[in-house]
Order: sequence, then structure tokens, then C-alpha cells
Amino acid sequence: MAQPELSHSDRKPGAGGSDQPLDPAAEAVRRKMARLLLGSFGVMVLGLIAVFSAIVYKMSTGSVAITSGPLKAEIILPAGARILSTSLDGPHALIHVTVPGNTLGEMLIVETETGRIIRRFTLSDSAQ
Repeated sequence: MAQPELSHSDRKPGAGGSDQPLDPAAEAVRRKMARLLLGSFGVMVLGLIAVFSAIVYKMSTGSVAITSGPLKAEIILPAGARILSTSLDGPHALIHVTVPGNTLGEMLIVETETGRIIRRFTLSDSAQ
């Protein structure tokens, strides 16, 4: 069965046959859009390269920081003191100790690299 012949006005653009060339203004817009598409694609590729490069760099250099200070430090506590709890915050440690004669004890802030006591807080009951 033969298909009926379509006139030029009945044809759909891009559905086979020869398309009419675009007028110069439409062709200029199409070229601008193609350049914009290529530029956007280039920026996206550069961004992905930067992200993957950063990931590879972080994995290869390692993120463990080694301090140059001593690995062992001696902390001198008051005589008869007993440690109740400890807490670390960066290069400092908070040590809660009980001492004879004070039931609430003391809070000591210690520099962990040297073992030096930076601050000493004596805890007391407000009724005393």
C-alpha cells in the first residue's frame, strides 16, 4: 500500500526528508546555546577533577597529626589523692581527684604534653 504524499507544510521537522536551513538569527542562537552547553560541561569536568584530586591527595598524605612533644608525661598529684574521673580536650586533660580533708575534691587542668598542672580548682560546699 502506497503512502500518500505529504506536502511541505505537513512534514514534521527532523522526521526525515531535508530540513530547511535556519534563518541567521536562529542559527546564531543555536550556536550560542551550543557554546554555553560546552562551557558548562567543561566547568563540570574541571570540578569533578578537582574533587577527585582532593580525595586522592587526602588519602595519600594521611590525616594523623604527630606531636613533637613527649609521648609520656608524669602528673604529680597531691599526697593521698584519688582520681575520680578524667576528660580530654585537645592538649588539656581535666582530672577530678579527691584529697584527704575535702570530700568534694579538686579539679585539675593538666597540659598533657608536659604533665604540668595549669589550673587547680578546689571544690567546696557552699554551706561551709
